[in-house]
This record gives sequence, C-alpha cells and structure tokens, in this order.
Amino acid sequence: MENVIPYRRMKRVLKQYIQGEITHESILCVRDALSDACRVIATEVLLEFEEYNKLRAYHGIPKLKRIPTNLYLKVLSKYLSIPTRFNTDELGQYNRETCSFETNKVVE
Repeated sequence: MENVIPYRRMKRVLKQYIQGEITHESILCVRDALSDACRVIATEVLLEFEEYNKLRAYHGIPKLKRIPTNLYLKVLSKYLSIPTRFNTDELGQYNRETCSFETNKVVE
C-alpha cells in the first residue's frame, strides 16, 4: 500500500526533536513504521466500531455513521499513554443520543 505520510513533513517533525542530521533511511524507517501503526490502529478501530453498532442495533438505537473519538482512544490506549486532555471519562457519554440537553447541563 502507498505511503501517505509525506517525506518532507516527516523530516520536519523529526528535526523538531532531534539535534543534528537525520539520514534519509532513518526518515523512511520512521515514516513506514508510523504508516504501519496507523493501518493497524484503523483496522482495530473499525472492528470496535462494528461491534459498537451491533450493540446499538440490539438496543434499538440507530447505527452511527462516524466513528466516535472514544473508540480511537480505546484502541490507542493499548499502544500509547494517552494525554489527559483527551480523556473523555469525566463526562461519560454526554451527547444528544444519551440525554436531553434541555434538562441536563454540564457542570464544570
């Protein structure tokens, strides 16, 4: 499969964190590894999303068309430590499908 991460962008990102020169082979190695990781994560997220929609259908809730962020975070947490700014556990699933916005307010 074609690599969609541009070489120059990858080199720019690496240069931000590495002092000195970076070899062409190193940039290609990191770029390919990240592309492979993205493919693995996307595959796992799709499997989780299918299961998520099966459960929604079982409970009579319409299927979602877009993958919710919490499924990405669930899969990513297997491989990376996720920064707390992405943690959605504080509010749970507070959206139009799970509660009424007119009567329930988010308290910060």
